[in-house]
Amino acid sequence: MVICYVPALDLPAVDAASWPYVTRLFADFPRVEIRNFPTVDNVPSLLTGVPPHEHGVWGPKLVTPRAPAGWRTRLVDSLPDIVTTTAQCAVHVLRGPVELATMPPRRRRRFELRRFKFIKYGASDRVSRPISGFPSFLSVPGPGRCRFVFEPRLDGLDRILSELAEGDLSIEMIEVHGFDESLHWMMGDEPETRDYSRRVDHFIETLHRKCIRADRSFVLLSDHGMEPVRGSIDMRPALDALDDLAEETDYFIENTRAAFWLHTDRARRSVLELLAGLDNGTVVPWRELAEYGVRFQDAAYGDVYFYADAGFSLFPTDFHHPLAN
Repeated sequence: MVICYVPALDLPAVDAASWPYVTRLFADFPRVEIRNFPTVDNVPSLLTGVPPHEHGVWGPKLVTPRAPAGWRTRLVDSLPDIVTTTAQCAVHVLRGPVELATMPPRRRRRFELRRFKFIKYGASDRVSRPISGFPSFLSVPGPGRCRFVFEPRLDGLDRILSELAEGDLSIEMIEVHGFDESLHWMMGDEPETRDYSRRVDHFIETLHRKCIRADRSFVLLSDHGMEPVRGSIDMRPALDALDDLAEETDYFIENTRAAFWLHTDRARRSVLELLAGLDNGTVVPWRELAEYGVRFQDAAYGDVYFYADAGFSLFPTDFHHPLAN
């Protein structure tokens, strides 16, 4: 079996102009739609068949208790955030990836990052192992019987075609990550988006035809779309207001979701009031995630979440910064 995983393949955007071959696939073959968990990191659940509160891959998890800080750590923490993040971004550009280059070290140490992307970015054989002890459909066949290919660039798709659907592997899974990453920066730019879509559509067609010749089953998989961005939600006033609560709160901001940890009653009142005043989003306390199939037993992954409405993006975020991207 060959699984072509294309994050950001948005179903409402699939038309004959941008996706001619995928349109034909949808017409000629059966397809199934799934109800996702409220995250863009659904792959661990797709691989294992268990929900996030079991495998724990949900995002940042608060580290408690806090480790004592040495003198070097205290020295770095005494520097303004703009100094430490600019330095990290420069290292990121000049010497290679720095994990979360835009996040000040004083905040980064507060979290254990339980996110699947950090597994994928490492050695690809790690993806073929059980996740948090749960076997996945990539780990069941055994060593040497499956492969995960992570392609971060759209111009790398033609290069990997020659090595796919070859040999006697039981399962191959290819992630076309470059498509997702490109659309993050296009923000709905129509000509560029259509060009990228047609390039991925051609890759899917070529790979599918190769699978037919090699007698391989073929699965096209996407766990989330990419809504065109109509506006941004400026988080800066809310974050500035939290300066006086720095020891009472922690936060982590992604493109469409912000998580807050509230350590005092004062912080809880203040943050909930701030979030309620933001437009184009929804406030979700952690216990209400149970309505969506996520049943954590505590607030280690966040006391309260702010989810952006479809078509809106949070700004700033802890992942993206012009200096580092």
